[in-house]
Amino acid sequence: MCIDDIYLTKPKTKFTIEQGFSENFTFTCASMQGWRKTMEDAIIKEKLSTGEYLFGILDGHGGFEVSSVVSKYLPRFLESNIKFRNKQYEESLMESFINIDKWLITSEGLNALVEERYQMPVEDLINNIKNQKKNFNKQIFDLSELAKQAPKKIVELIGSSIIDESGTTANIILITKDSIYCANIGDSRSVGIQKGKAIIMSFDHKPNHAKERSRICQAGGFVADGRVCGSLSLSRAFGDYQYKDDMVIAIPEIRVFKNIQMIFMACDGIWEGLNDQGENLTQKIFKNNKESSEEKLKSLMNQILAPSMTEETIWGLDNMSCILIDFKNQQIKNNKQPLKIRKTIKKQKI
Repeated sequence: MCIDDIYLTKPKTKFTIEQGFSENFTFTCASMQGWRKTMEDAIIKEKLSTGEYLFGILDGHGGFEVSSVVSKYLPRFLESNIKFRNKQYEESLMESFINIDKWLITSEGLNALVEERYQMPVEDLINNIKNQKKNFNKQIFDLSELAKQAPKKIVELIGSSIIDESGTTANIILITKDSIYCANIGDSRSVGIQKGKAIIMSFDHKPNHAKERSRICQAGGFVADGRVCGSLSLSRAFGDYQYKDDMVIAIPEIRVFKNIQMIFMACDGIWEGLNDQGENLTQKIFKNNKESSEEKLKSLMNQILAPSMTEETIWGLDNMSCILIDFKNQQIKNNKQPLKIRKTIKKQKI
């Protein structure tokens, strides 16, 4: 793929900021498209029907469809899980991750992916394709003929290409009455403050890690240049079905925490510009009491964003998304007026 197909000549630097609060914490979500031509990150921020809170960073690759669909449907999978309703949180998170990955290749899942790509119901898409064979190339002509003969095949054809070629990480935080659960696949990451110190809450799933490499090789794959089969830089993800059969899995690693004061979740586009051990993050976010949460996140992303795109640029070119959850700060809750920033702020209680 040509670099011009991936990157813009000038970055999109507008922020999307969303803020809210519960009885016990405030949260701020921030994202920036940056140098990428498309925004492939997605964010989860929901209060579930059973009272728990769910947050997530999903860093898509090969397209935005998988990250967007998973961000919408994962909360539903979790809420409908019997073990979740019985407060078996680790088991229900594990099952929900595995089940939604399998669901993505069902007819319902493929429908959702196709509708996400074209931003219209499948029925409308098929009708459009039927009516456009005179105006497009042979590929569209073939699709229009297929649409007339077997509409479901259109969904299978387009949906399968999406799920084969694209996927997403998922770094999920579940806040319950007694504990905080972090479930992760891929290299998005959460860092927390516990007893005043930064702690890594999730493990990055990279092909070079011994355990991951062993599984990939046993499944018939190989690792080259730190990538699965020389291509994918993750060893766990939703989607990426061309690498399934245990090469790339959607089984999360789940860790449980108590007494967390603050959580910072982010995609690898942000972690690339930060120290892995969290020292830079501690200074920029956790110990920075001079700026509000949204100012901290905006400042952080502006510092990471590459000033220009050259062959020597190694980071700061990716989409950037992050969430800051503060179990002490009541600023957003107590501020009755929306804060003024460059783009829309949605302030809500969840």
